[in-house]
Amino acid sequence: HRDLWEDAPMDYLYLINGALTGLKSMRKYETMRAFLEDVKLLDTKSENLHAMVTQLVFAHEMSILIDTGQFEQGLSLVKTYESDLIKKGGVISVHTQANVYFYIGVTYFGMSDYHRALQYINEVLNIHSKYVSQQLYSLCRLLHLLLHFELGNEDFLNYELRSVERKLKAGKKLFQVEKVTIGFFKKWLRGMQKKSLLQDYHRQLLSLSKDPYEMQLLRQFDFITWIEAKIKKVAFAELVSEKNLKESVTQQMGIV
Repeated sequence: HRDLWEDAPMDYLYLINGALTGLKSMRKYETMRAFLEDVKLLDTKSENLHAMVTQLVFAHEMSILIDTGQFEQGLSLVKTYESDLIKKGGVISVHTQANVYFYIGVTYFGMSDYHRALQYINEVLNIHSKYVSQQLYSLCRLLHLLLHFELGNEDFLNYELRSVERKLKAGKKLFQVEKVTIGFFKKWLRGMQKKSLLQDYHRQLLSLSKDPYEMQLLRQFDFITWIEAKIKKVAFAELVSEKNLKESVTQQMGIV
């Protein structure tokens, strides 16, 4: 019923964003794509509205590619939207820009290009925390730790853990995902038995995945698959793609 909302496209965008977020949590990617194609047809009469539509489409298209392990396609999408989002400066909000950097950082993470991923995650962390949601800022602090772990920067990781712990405790309510992740790295650096540490961290994350509050972080970055990849000694992207394929087959068979 386009005639009912075309005079108030902002309201429509907020509604669609909520629907897309719900569909993502259910991994209904084809339905998401159908909604996104509709959004692309919006007549964006102003530069601000155009920026909002572009960011919404980019964010959800990127989230689909990240969830399904299509990181190389994600980099192609970044190039497609580069002029509209990455180089827009003051046209889009600071928080929107932070989200863009986050998605690009995760995409490079999936490509195992940890130096480039670190560059974009640092872009988020260099923004004053009052302009970025607590959830996104906390998530990027944890990704910052993961990246230095992957790069083998143990001395820096040891220093950064103390800094992160202080800042997180000084902030609002901690996610349990933050606490168990910090605990995992502290034990790892103390030289505790690696295999049991990996398995214990995995068990804790699986338990937290049943908590709707904790799922706010776990939906944005798949810490569970990351640690499973470490346990199985396979690439993160490979395991994300493999799990997505299994879920797709299961859904097609009507089991889920």
